[in-house]
Amino acid sequence: MAKVLGVIVAMIAGMCLGASSAWAQSLNRAWVSGHGADAAGCGAPASPCRSLQYVHDNIIAAGGEIDILDPAGYGAITITKALSIVNDGVGTAGV
Repeated sequence: MAKVLGVIVAMIAGMCLGASSAWAQSLNRAWVSGHGADAAGCGAPASPCRSLQYVHDNIIAAGGEIDILDPAGYGAITITKALSIVNDGVGTAGV
């Protein structure tokens, strides 16, 4: 019984650790702007991030969408999960 309880506790602890890293990448949509800042809490239209890579790595969940708010150079991005980068005619968004 003690072994079974130990296994259950270990499984719950593992799930909690996995959930905490997934929590950081839980948004389905985030915004970037040439006037934004890559910092904790960025990603909303009123507080956009600056680079595509920061949003990819820290904000957006797999299958999410990164929206471009204005023309700017957003740096290189290495994409390792499914996502969309959308520029709805706001000008050139250099990558």
